Amino acid sequence: MAVTAVKEGRQVHGEVVKCGLDCNMVFDEMFVRTVVSWNAVITACVENMWFDDGMCYFLKMRDFGFELDETTMVVMLSLCAELGNLSLGRWIHSLVIVRGMVLNFQLGTALVNMYAKSGDVDYVWLVFDRVQEKNVWTWSAMILGLAQHGPAKEALDIFLKMM
Repeated sequence: MAVTAVKEGRQVHGEVVKCGLDCNMVFDEMFVRTVVSWNAVITACVENMWFDDGMCYFLKMRDFGFELDETTMVVMLSLCAELGNLSLGRWIHSLVIVRGMVLNFQLGTALVNMYAKSGDVDYVWLVFDRVQEKNVWTWSAMILGLAQHGPAKEALDIFLKMM
């Protein structure tokens, strides 16, 4: 049933795009915006690799005084990871720290993924060690980052710890 709903949703989205509408247009026409709607449009931009648009919406969200929540930070860290933009990722991380956000597995994994994909192997260890709740995604992000940018033996060692 869920698979059918996803297929139908994609078909509807395809028809909407064919008609010249997209998430940006729909969002821009909204009279009332919430943190959820801001996060939805930023997520849509990042998932479709419209990174510049995603960044613009993030900045507008902040400038309009909306609270940047955990979801906002996770999506923006994903954007940074996809771009390999370490300086932007560090800035987003600083916003996480200033807001006193807890490094649960979603936010912690997003940080580990961003630092790993950006090649900062030393700092990824610090973040990884501070994540209280680790899941398979956290471990996988760490292993992948070490395999790509660090000593392969460390990646194997951490894989064995995960098991």
